[in-house]
Amino acid sequence: MTSLVGLAIRIALRRGQDSGRRTIREREQMRSMINHLGVTADPQFYDDDVCEAAEREVLLGHALRCMAGLTNEQLDIVQATIMESESLSDWALRAGKSHQSASRQRTRALESLRRCVRSKTSTAGGNDESR
Repeated sequence: MTSLVGLAIRIALRRGQDSGRRTIREREQMRSMINHLGVTADPQFYDDDVCEAAEREVLLGHALRCMAGLTNEQLDIVQATIMESESLSDWALRAGKSHQSASRQRTRALESLRRCVRSKTSTAGGNDESR
């Protein structure tokens, strides 16, 4: 090399190549680790897990049926602020209500859902568990 600029360009090129090779090597290591974990993973389901999943599914079914009993505005506030994670302030602004009014409305809707689900679980299962 006779030029200082040429030497700087060559060094930058080598550094870039080294950086690229390091990134490719890390990606390959991650792929092999993921593939290895996928092959060696032994999913085991125990009776407790299956029972808990079945209970959650039943509870979800009760909750969905109970949501049909809410008013349109209560249903909207529950879906927007809880299921879709819209802030309560944004919902109140969109609905033209105060934050305090929206908060009370959401609390009433959730209490109504809670009572409905509890009544359905106590009649369906025959036992009333405190949750």
